[in-house]
Amino acid sequence: RATPQELARHGIPVSLDGVRRSAFELLSYPTIDAEGLRKIWPDLARVPPSAMAQVEADAKYAVYLDRQSNDIERARRDEALLLPEDLEYSRMPGLSRELGEKLAAIRPATLGQAKNIEGMTPAALTILLARSQTQPKRKPVQGAEDDPSERLAS
Repeated sequence: RATPQELARHGIPVSLDGVRRSAFELLSYPTIDAEGLRKIWPDLARVPPSAMAQVEADAKYAVYLDRQSNDIERARRDEALLLPEDLEYSRMPGLSRELGEKLAAIRPATLGQAKNIEGMTPAALTILLARSQTQPKRKPVQGAEDDPSERLAS
């Protein structure tokens, strides 16, 4: 780990925020590579090139993997989001007439249930998410985890 001041002395530009950064964290920066880190930590020269290449790749992708994990967690939370009982799907701008009719017939309790309706699009889910955040939520109902699209079949 090195302070921003130590890094600056070695020509590695980072924010002067007082936060100590590890070699792995520094490798995640697009402008920093293993060669640059050897200026600070000469012992890194003893690491086999193939191992260093793997560590460097892992560091570069760690940022994306963290972001993807956050996206997955947010999607899980959104799937459990309760939709208001009184949504007027046929009056929602941006929803196709067909999808509005399906939603009105099925009346999904959660965004996750709505996602499983045939013909549902990411854009339509975004509309439902936005609308559900501006209206009162429904109370959880017993069996809400069931698939509401089965109601269309009956």
